[in-house]
Amino acid sequence: MLALLLALPVVRGAYQRLAGAPPPSRAAAIRPPVLLMTALPLVWGEGGAFDPKSRPAAIYTALQREFTLKPIDALDAKSLSGAPTLLLIQPRWLAPKEMVALDGWVRAGGRALILTDPTLDWPSDLPPGDIRRPPPVGLLGPILTHWGLALSPGPDNNLSLRFPGNRRLELGVPGRFTAANDTCKVMESWFAECRVGKGRALLLADADLVHDDLWLKTGSRGGQERTADNPLVVADLLDRLAGIERERTELP
Repeated sequence: MLALLLALPVVRGAYQRLAGAPPPSRAAAIRPPVLLMTALPLVWGEGGAFDPKSRPAAIYTALQREFTLKPIDALDAKSLSGAPTLLLIQPRWLAPKEMVALDGWVRAGGRALILTDPTLDWPSDLPPGDIRRPPPVGLLGPILTHWGLALSPGPDNNLSLRFPGNRRLELGVPGRFTAANDTCKVMESWFAECRVGKGRALLLADADLVHDDLWLKTGSRGGQERTADNPLVVADLLDRLAGIERERTELP
């Protein structure tokens, strides 16, 4: 159904309303700040900062060229004051006070892009039970419930589709959202928008989409070739939330 909305003359206005963003500025800021919180090994790799073999995930490197990413370890008033936009991807278990802080920040005008996955399929060399392994299920149930949104597993298959801007998006076994009230609107089963107080949250029921294997492959000459537009979709959504308009066909 989403593909039917992609006629280029219509996309900009519809997409702007979808994200609930203010009218975008053509004089876009250079590398606008974005907070990043995730339990996935995106920043350093699974080995951590002191492992000489560690490297950031390709999507982190790509986004870092367009945004000033600010990784944070906790959600509180101090950390959330660091930027007006938050990218929250499959986070660890959040304490109740962190859930309250996130809700209050959004209600006060914060903008969040949230990727939460009920059936994460993320390869790991760490042993089962290691706290450094990515959470296999989304742990944001309390705040989703507070906003009137429920997340459940979806069909057991990957999903390839066209996103606004004619982006090709690859999802890895996405989940399914259902809304209980008017706070959140389910745009597609795997994609929802919540208007919370003065703020906005866009939610995708898939975190596997940021894994390198879903959008990169090794080319015939050994280099990396993009097979899908996953980083472009994430960048576009962050721009929409921030009220920024930037044309992009590639990430630098």
